[in-house]
Amino acid sequence: MSEVTPDVVQLRAGRPGSFAYQPALDGLRAVAVAGVLLFHGGVSWMSGGYLGVSVFFTLSGYLITALLLREVGARGTVGVGAFYARRARRLLPASALCLVGIVVGARLGAFEGAAHLRRDVLGALLQVANWTQLFAGETYRDLLQAQAGRVSPVDHYWSLAIEEQFYWVWPLVIACLARRRSTGGWSRSIGAMTVVAAVVAPLVAWAWGPDAAYWATPARAAEILAGATLACLCFEGRLVRVPRWLAAVCLGTLVVAAVLLPATSGLAYRGGLPVVAAVSAGLIYGLQRPGFVHTCLSVSPLLWLGRISYGVYLYHWPIYAWLDQGTTGMDGLGLLALRVGVTLAAAAVSYAAVERPVRLAGWRPSRTLAWVVPVGAMVALSSFALRPDVSVDYGPDPAAAARVAIEPVAPHSALGRLVVEGSTPSRPVRITVVGDSTALALGAGMVEWAREHPELAQVSVRAAQGCGFVRSGVVPTDPADSWPQVCDRLFASLATDLARDRPDVVVLFMTSRDIDPRSWDGGPVLTLRDAEFREHVALDYRAMTDEALRLTPATVVWVRPPIADPYWLANPETFHNPEMHRLLDAVRSEVVASYPDRVELLDLRAWSEQTRLDEDRGARPDGIHLSVVAAQRVTTDWLGPELIEAASVQAP
Repeated sequence: MSEVTPDVVQLRAGRPGSFAYQPALDGLRAVAVAGVLLFHGGVSWMSGGYLGVSVFFTLSGYLITALLLREVGARGTVGVGAFYARRARRLLPASALCLVGIVVGARLGAFEGAAHLRRDVLGALLQVANWTQLFAGETYRDLLQAQAGRVSPVDHYWSLAIEEQFYWVWPLVIACLARRRSTGGWSRSIGAMTVVAAVVAPLVAWAWGPDAAYWATPARAAEILAGATLACLCFEGRLVRVPRWLAAVCLGTLVVAAVLLPATSGLAYRGGLPVVAAVSAGLIYGLQRPGFVHTCLSVSPLLWLGRISYGVYLYHWPIYAWLDQGTTGMDGLGLLALRVGVTLAAAAVSYAAVERPVRLAGWRPSRTLAWVVPVGAMVALSSFALRPDVSVDYGPDPAAAARVAIEPVAPHSALGRLVVEGSTPSRPVRITVVGDSTALALGAGMVEWAREHPELAQVSVRAAQGCGFVRSGVVPTDPADSWPQVCDRLFASLATDLARDRPDVVVLFMTSRDIDPRSWDGGPVLTLRDAEFREHVALDYRAMTDEALRLTPATVVWVRPPIADPYWLANPETFHNPEMHRLLDAVRSEVVASYPDRVELLDLRAWSEQTRLDEDRGARPDGIHLSVVAAQRVTTDWLGPELIEAASVQAP
């Protein structure tokens, strides 16, 4: 790619498709993918490890553009077909192998509860996974939290899709620009594109929200184009002397950002990642000069990890989804070490047995196409061996709540006996679950129960992360672009949904959101210890109950939740303060007691403690949300029969 003297960078025309190997860039790949592995492994001090993906974007833009510019310099044009063939040989073998493995694993039950798996596999195959997830109303923050054990093994293909969409377009752009100039003006044209894309990113966040800012291709294009601009500047000789301090400062900045940036809010969700791309481009430029950082990134272990980094990223997510607390009985560093070890082994085998042999085979574009088409068809057809996706209805606004699709889990035959021996309804009982992400997790198991026993119940879930039943006041720690807006949309549509569905039972379930300190009308921040706070809670709880009773013939069932045990958090006090939960319990019980006829209270906390479910880390992998299997067990063994009894449906 470049010929490096101690302080001079030059990118010169040479043999198309090749340039001098720079080991430090493989080391940079290794650092980037290591950050992702730690981040997705739940390491608390790597909350911004997702920046590794941004570094990959910028590095890809630099390398691909450098290749194309060398080809233009040598031939005066770009061999578009040859470029596509090289990219196909580099990317598709491992990608197809991973997708086939995911399909086989799903058929064997490795990814039970995965959301929309058939849809996601096809979206990954067609290189549109980011748009598939975005248009489905899913959020990257839900992906990170992996609630209810519903991690999809294909979720990470969103970033591969963005890069592949760039690869489809970029050689055509370079070929068009090559007709208008010989070796000058590249940096002006591509630099202008970069500036426009950097401006577009926050506009996308403002117009379409934080998830579009993270997933939409236009919002992420500036990160790739920053690397492309750097390649142009080097090609034109505009960047000559590399400052001695540049690599160290830029690498240090990226590491600090990866440690300090929050996982579910901040600049990544506001269109601010072009700033990170500028730092990444500075680091790549700084690595053109030999020095301490260059030497550190060129050590053998990092070079090895960098060479297999594509496979590491590709395989790590399905392996993480498969090897969780529930399947291994492990947690913490032991689980992380197991996941990383299996990932590295899989990536090393894939690189040696599949990726490298195919890449070095030297096939012509026509032969590459003849190989790609049948492999793609095989993956597409194999995806239809998956069971159909089953969605849970969350109302008319898909962005207002997290969505769930649950793959079947092992049936619990005891449920039928429990219900039939008690009170068997004359028609399926209509149940609506409302609440926060713990309601979403519980609802996942209830949907499985209803699907296995369609004669007994129909379940719909209207829930989203952070949506408690205290609708008034302001939580000072809330990010501006997160929960409040989502919850407002969810509850704004709830009245319409209840009036339309007319459920027999409305289940109100929330774990910790309503104990968060709040202020009202600009006053001081209060807690549940303050009488004014408890009065507001009681008013809002009665308002929620009144609305459900007014719009439906339902019995309203408030559920007392287990206390969260988020052992994976650095500061779990907010979730795990028994005093706050006791105060909230008292308000909830008082509200329920004021409705003696159509309102009941079910004590899931007591049942969980009696059955020791509250101590089962496999049942609550993150200490807060029930897994699908555990939620189905709760519904099978206790909650389902209780709700059917509460509904007392005796006539069609």
